[in-house]
This record gives sequence, C-alpha cells and structure tokens, in this order.
Amino acid sequence: MSECSSFFNGYEKFQLNILDASTEDDGLYTCHVKGFSVELNRLRFLNHTNDNIIYGPKGKTCSISCTSVKGYDAGELSILQNDKILATSNSSIVTFSFIPEQHDNFTEYRCVGKDPTLADVQVQFVLSFAPGVEVVVSVNSIDCFAHGYPKTYTFYEWEHQSEQGNHIRFLEGLQNGTLILQTLPQQYQIGGKYICSVSNGIPGVNGSIIQKGFGSLSFI
Repeated sequence: MSECSSFFNGYEKFQLNILDASTEDDGLYTCHVKGFSVELNRLRFLNHTNDNIIYGPKGKTCSISCTSVKGYDAGELSILQNDKILATSNSSIVTFSFIPEQHDNFTEYRCVGKDPTLADVQVQFVLSFAPGVEVVVSVNSIDCFAHGYPKTYTFYEWEHQSEQGNHIRFLEGLQNGTLILQTLPQQYQIGGKYICSVSNGIPGVNGSIIQKGFGSLSFI
C-alpha cells in the first residue's frame, strides 16, 4: 500500500493506493484527518489583482480601500505606509485617497485592525499608463509591440490604408499583435500603411484608451 496527498479545487485530497489487490484487502476503509486547519484573512483590500497590486494613473485621484469580511467587526481599521498611519476608520471600511506621482510607484500599503489577533494584509500600488506602440515590418508578417503598464494588452483589428491614408480593409491579427501577410498574385496590392490598435484597459473619456502605431510596406 502507498499513501499520497494532493490539492484539488482548493481542497486537499488524500488517496490510498492498494497494489496487487487480493481478497485479503477486502473490507471497509475509513479516513481520519487530525490537526488540519486553515487561517482565513478577515481583512482585504478592494480592487486589487491576484498579485495584490492596485493600479492607478499618475496625476489623477486614486483611492485605496480596505475592508473587513462581512459579519466581522474589526473595531478599527487603518491603512499604513512605512508604519505611518494614512487613514483610520471605525467602520468596516477605510479609504485612503491621494493623487499619485512618480515617487508613489511600487509603494506598499498595509491594512491593520485594532484587534491584535487579526492578520495584516498588504498591497502594492503601481502606476498605470497607456502603451506606446512600435510596429516592425518583416517579409511575411508585421509585429505590433506595446509598452505600457499593466502589461496585459488587447490587440484590435489592423487597418490597411494606402500610402495616401485611404482606407482599404480591416484585417484580423493574432492575439499577440502579429499580422501574417497574405500572399497575393500581385504583391503590390498588399503595399501601404498597416495600423495597429492596442489597449491595456486604462480608462479614457469613452471607454479604454486605444493607442495606435503604423508601419509601411512597399513593393517596387
């Protein structure tokens, strides 16, 4: 016999393997677990990523909020940075608002409760900015490179224009920003400007900010 354990969907699974089973192994098997416990955080920051990061744009008001789980009274909540108290609240939520500057990038904040048995939680603030766009033209493809933060990009349809800026067609590219060029009988037909449009979710006036860049392809 051999024993092993693994995690599945957040649960630990214990498994007993019986090798070369015979009638002697017939019977009822019972599993007993002792000393198994999980510590749950009763405090949490709002609007953070799975990596405990909160993104915010430079020069615009940003709010960092920490709350206690529903049904639990933390008594008093505070947000600290380098052990300096920035905001305090006697309710179930505390919020620190500020206008981020460059020196605030990658700053860590901590949320603590008055109850000494509460485990602190931490989050990191990272400045976000819309991506700059670089387009590189190759023989059989055109690549669109985005440089922004966060580094999670959505690439939209490419636009093919004439050298004079007239619309020709829209083209579907790959999710990584690469456009595979078609092979046509008259290769000059694929010449012109290719415009890449990309966003990383930074909010603008009418939705997310979409940045563009272009490269030119010509045949003689």
